[in-house]
Amino acid sequence: MSNHRYAVFLAVIVGLGVATGYWLATLPKLESYQLLNVAGLLYTFLAVVVLSEIATSSVRWKKISVETIAPVVLWLHTVFPLSVSLGGVLTVARHSSSWAVPRFAFMSLLSFTFC
Repeated sequence: MSNHRYAVFLAVIVGLGVATGYWLATLPKLESYQLLNVAGLLYTFLAVVVLSEIATSSVRWKKISVETIAPVVLWLHTVFPLSVSLGGVLTVARHSSSWAVPRFAFMSLLSFTFC
């Protein structure tokens, strides 16, 4: 991907993350473990797709996995939690479950850092 595409991709991810964080913070009974369960299911699905025999048997799929999917997942996992946290912090004064969103983003970022 070119630098221009990365900049557009990052801008879209930050915008989606802030909007998602704001929306999640408005939910009345949101707990961090619920968000981590959803994130874990999404990563499990991604692992099944990437590690399946269909994907690994084709040279084309290997190239797509290494050159496209891996950088996208890396940037998503770094930028999205930070922007979700920002969106949650923006709504702290308005909603009771607002602190669950930045807590989830922080735990998600730490789990990626130490794995």
